[in-house]
Amino acid sequence: MRISPFYESVEVRAKYYPPSTVAQVFGDLEITWKEFYGRINRVGNALRTLGLGKGDKCAFLFHNSPEFLEINLAIQALGAVPVPVNYRYVKSELQYVLDNSDAKGFLFEADYLPMVEEIRSELPRLGFYIVQRGSWGKKPGGSPPPGILEYEEVVQAASPRGIHTPVTPEDLAVICYTGGTTGRSKGVMLSYHNFIANQQQLSALLFSLLPPVADLGNDAFAKNEVERKLQESLGNVIGPFARIFQNPEMADKVIVFELQLGGPIDPPPLSMALREGKVKVMSGKPDRYDLRFLLRLDDPQDFTNLTIYPATPKGKLVLLPKLLMMFLSGRIKIQGSTQNILALFRRRSGGAAPPPPPRRKKPNGGKGSNRAMPLPPLFHLASYALWLTFLVHQKGATVFPVNPSFDPEEVLTLIERENVTWVFMVPTMWKMILDYPGIGKHDLGSVHVCLTGAALLPTSTRRRCWPRFPTRW
Repeated sequence: MRISPFYESVEVRAKYYPPSTVAQVFGDLEITWKEFYGRINRVGNALRTLGLGKGDKCAFLFHNSPEFLEINLAIQALGAVPVPVNYRYVKSELQYVLDNSDAKGFLFEADYLPMVEEIRSELPRLGFYIVQRGSWGKKPGGSPPPGILEYEEVVQAASPRGIHTPVTPEDLAVICYTGGTTGRSKGVMLSYHNFIANQQQLSALLFSLLPPVADLGNDAFAKNEVERKLQESLGNVIGPFARIFQNPEMADKVIVFELQLGGPIDPPPLSMALREGKVKVMSGKPDRYDLRFLLRLDDPQDFTNLTIYPATPKGKLVLLPKLLMMFLSGRIKIQGSTQNILALFRRRSGGAAPPPPPRRKKPNGGKGSNRAMPLPPLFHLASYALWLTFLVHQKGATVFPVNPSFDPEEVLTLIERENVTWVFMVPTMWKMILDYPGIGKHDLGSVHVCLTGAALLPTSTRRRCWPRFPTRW
């Protein structure tokens, strides 16, 4: 592995997405990938100046916000280990975690300043404290207490230069502390390899839900609504291959795509064919097919990057020599008749297959981009891992409400206004949303993936969800 895959995912998007492409939405604040990348670099370079280096632990206490994301990724960019802290901790719990984690520094929101002041003398190993008293991108008035730095002042004074600290799959990516229900909280140490394996397992699960290749003879795009939603959710994954079918010569062909990552779990072959004017994806490889693409990569991040480069002319110029080298080295192979292979490079005009209908467009969303809203606290591993998985694999923005308390009206308004496509809530949140009297006033049709966790979702709640969110669960 070269650098942190999560930092790299931001770096590539910042360089090769159109400059106005939005990475984060925080209430009314929109942050582009370019701005996000610059902020991460400034935070990282500031922390490096304060002595944070590879392998060091750095704790931070923030609600779901742009600061949480940029601090976490900046620490990982340095090869250091982020320690997200539960913002519900009382004084003794905060002191324990800061000491137990061997944190070298601590960044936190201003609301926790009185608590930090009380425990500083008990934490002699902490080398620096940084408090955020203002808002994102704006310096506050006055000065923090002696011995504590101001977040925005430190960030804005630092260099935006990129950070390229090498890490290995075995290096720690994060330490997340457990809830401590049976005693003291335990710091769960997760490596980059753990996250990669988790991402591959999630992909394998998703692909296992696809219809089998035996359905190749079925002329229907989907057998039911659940299958239709699943097919549509794969749009970003198969996008480059879906465009192949706009060539009239390919309208009746079967294309097989195989991705070999060399990891513990490789995804199964995927077969694609045109059904009802849309590209249908099936799991498995048929005995007979027209074209087969084999892509062998040493790092899963490489595949994601290949789907990002075509977004701009600059990226295409970078992509072409990369693809050429991959062809020459045998990492990309295309099998099929000469006629079908040549058809890939002929002009695609008058195509028999219209492109799939786009989602409702937002000025800043980008055609076909997903937008995820993880609502549980990011210090919790489930929400944290979902965000990182989304960041690495999806083409879209992460959306956060501003209110630190769960506000159904704000959540529903953001879903409608920002065309949120993925929503993650715990069962209690889902119930609060369903019980909210104004839910019927909001258009929730953009949502196509609903996720829940942390506890069982009662059947009664799930049945109430279906009419409001008729999507995949």
